[in-house]
Amino acid sequence: MNDATMIPVLVNLMQEAPPLAGSPAPAATTAEPGTAASGVAPPKGGFDPMLLIVVVMVGVMIGTTVWGQRRERKKHQALMSTLKKHDRVLTNAGIIGAIIEIKPDVVILKIDETSNTRLTVMRSHVAQILESSSTPAA
Repeated sequence: MNDATMIPVLVNLMQEAPPLAGSPAPAATTAEPGTAASGVAPPKGGFDPMLLIVVVMVGVMIGTTVWGQRRERKKHQALMSTLKKHDRVLTNAGIIGAIIEIKPDVVILKIDETSNTRLTVMRSHVAQILESSSTPAA
């Protein structure tokens, strides 16, 4: 082969070869925009299923949080309705005492028998009943 026939073959090979690393990309072809030959993907239509999955997961997390809080609140309200005199209770602060008086918003606890120490606590801050008295509520 002579040089005159070799040049068009080399030019053709260079156009078909992938670009070298670090070299600029070849000029875009004259294909219409949005087609596969232009190198740009056409815009996607419809919804993204990944977005649906994320929305469902967020909804499940919020739902379980709300339902759990509602269940705990009902349990605590049931506890508040069963409080009666002489019950030994534990407060949220970790104080243990016996109820000697119950008012609508507060309970008065007897903390120490020997010194007759009394403590007024918000009724909502009673965490649990340790020992229930056998006498009915007054």
